[in-house]
Amino acid sequence: MRKYINRVFDSLEFRLGIVKMDPKTNFFKVRQRLINNLRVVTVIDIGANVGQWLKAMNPRSIDGSVWCFEPLEVPYKELEKFAKSYPNVKVFKLAFSDFAGPANMFVASNGGASSSLNAPTEHLRLHSTIEFSKSETVKVSTIDEFFSKHELSLPVYLKIDTQGHEWNVIKGGIKTLKSVAVVELESSMTAQYQGEKAHHDLMNELMKLGFVYYTGSNPRVDKFGRQWDLNSILVNKIYLESNLGKTSWKY
Repeated sequence: MRKYINRVFDSLEFRLGIVKMDPKTNFFKVRQRLINNLRVVTVIDIGANVGQWLKAMNPRSIDGSVWCFEPLEVPYKELEKFAKSYPNVKVFKLAFSDFAGPANMFVASNGGASSSLNAPTEHLRLHSTIEFSKSETVKVSTIDEFFSKHELSLPVYLKIDTQGHEWNVIKGGIKTLKSVAVVELESSMTAQYQGEKAHHDLMNELMKLGFVYYTGSNPRVDKFGRQWDLNSILVNKIYLESNLGKTSWKY
């Protein structure tokens, strides 16, 4: 009977656009279930800012180490302060890309949350109250270079939020990504920063690297209903087949 009711709801969702579960809540639940079912022991947070993403997830829910990276001086200090309460959290003042060395970062006025190594384009129109009047020279590395000097315990959950620079970060971590179980990242339907690889192209590149699209958050829309960006979770096909396929999921 329950299966029949679920099929009815699924049909209504498809035909009428009725959503039985809040997309944002569902996204958070799927994330936590992945972490639990895969027994994730390492979380990497690239573009941590002051630790908002990690706070929402709760570092104590991770039975292992959490590596947080934030290149800008002001948010890094806040991140460092936050991390002191959690012995499993390590913080580094560092940006990631497909090259290593110093680089200029465009600093956003919203506490640095929208800052990027890419110059803002459509972002200026979409978020007209956010300014990029300052810049800061930051230290940059690649994922592969950094973690060639630091051992990672598996499985790994990798979160990337670098404001239009996600593909550059991925290109600099191709070797490391082979061992990553889950990738979570923000992407734009239409590029908001110069040189940004838009959502569908970015997803295709990750699929070429062996990741399977798993779930996405409710896209952010403007006042006209245009979808601009969302968060997505992709799972490494190797982990998907060897672990999740044998797991019983209950919602």
